[in-house]
Amino acid sequence: MHITPADSAVQASGCAKVYAQLSEDSLALLVEKAEEPVIINHVTSVILGRGEQPPGVEFVDLAEISDMILGISRQHARIIRGDGIFWLEDMHSTNGTWLNRKRLVPGVPYSLATNDAVWFGPVKLTVCFRNGQDVVEKPRPVREMTITLQSRNTLALPMQPLSPDYLLKYVAPYMDALAVMQQVIDDCQGKTAVPIRIYHIKDQHQAIIIHLEEANEVISLVDTFITPWRDTHFHTLQTSDQADIIKLLKELADLLAQALTPNLSETAHDACTKAILPALHTLATSQLDLIPNNDPKETNTLPANN
Repeated sequence: MHITPADSAVQASGCAKVYAQLSEDSLALLVEKAEEPVIINHVTSVILGRGEQPPGVEFVDLAEISDMILGISRQHARIIRGDGIFWLEDMHSTNGTWLNRKRLVPGVPYSLATNDAVWFGPVKLTVCFRNGQDVVEKPRPVREMTITLQSRNTLALPMQPLSPDYLLKYVAPYMDALAVMQQVIDDCQGKTAVPIRIYHIKDQHQAIIIHLEEANEVISLVDTFITPWRDTHFHTLQTSDQADIIKLLKELADLLAQALTPNLSETAHDACTKAILPALHTLATSQLDLIPNNDPKETNTLPANN
């Protein structure tokens, strides 16, 4: 570990007076109500959580810094430094990670700026560093992924060769729904929307392989929320009428809007829920299943998790 306590007097002044103690690869965490900030030197990848340190990784035990730890998972989140940029990633924690009051999609890294406010459950901290990310906005990295689309029920709908008819009838509507949902996610979170781009598509072994970029958040959303929901409601989707299905989808859309942007006003939340619903209907009722072939975090310019 390369973690050292900093002068407790700097906490009252925020990040400004911490900068003098930081190198370009160092990070300071100002934990609310803590007596001392924590400085982490030579950051590559550090996990924040509670309890026993995982073997072979750098670790900050928030239980040693704050007494508000009941909502913190053992391995709650991690901060990574790659290509001169600090990133924050929720590690599928129970209660979520918030960056400037916006909940992070688990498994997807988000770039940090100095003075950013982060919540791990009830614990609030401020992130400080001095490599200029707060002054110069870094370009968003290209994020590539490969996904597999395959028939959910091969007996009812055997996977066919990738003919124009199959592409237009099944694949194109699904990919269009992914693109729309990604744009809705960006809009609801106040981020600049970057269109999904498909590099390559082919059929292979009763499945369709697609190489694409800028779909990380929506793919994580499908994998984390929509696919488990489809598994739970498989029988309902096969036997119920559309009115019952729409009611369930509205409940899921409300859940997704809350997970993506938990601190929106009621009006903004309702608008996001309404915007989510059309694409969600396609993704949740499609005959196709989406399987990520690689983790979204592996597609960014990030160091390996040692």
